Amino acid sequence: WCGIGQLRPIIVYEVGQEVEARFTEDLKWYLAKILEKRDADSFLVVFTEYGNQQLCERSLIRPLEKDLQKAVKKEIQRQ
Repeated sequence: WCGIGQLRPIIVYEVGQEVEARFTEDLKWYLAKILEKRDADSFLVVFTEYGNQQLCERSLIRPLEKDLQKAVKKEIQRQ
């Protein structure tokens, strides 16, 4: 059985996309924008509220809620 809470949609991140990223100094999530895609799993982001830049692994980035909802709907339609 696969409930909706178990779906893990594949999120494709693009340069210019607004996301939430985890700042490594305090481990809190902040609004950020992807500046560069370095490879499949790392991205340079700028924290939009503060201007700090950080290289983030995919695990330190998550989509905004509205983008996550779209990805889940897309995954459901594929099944």
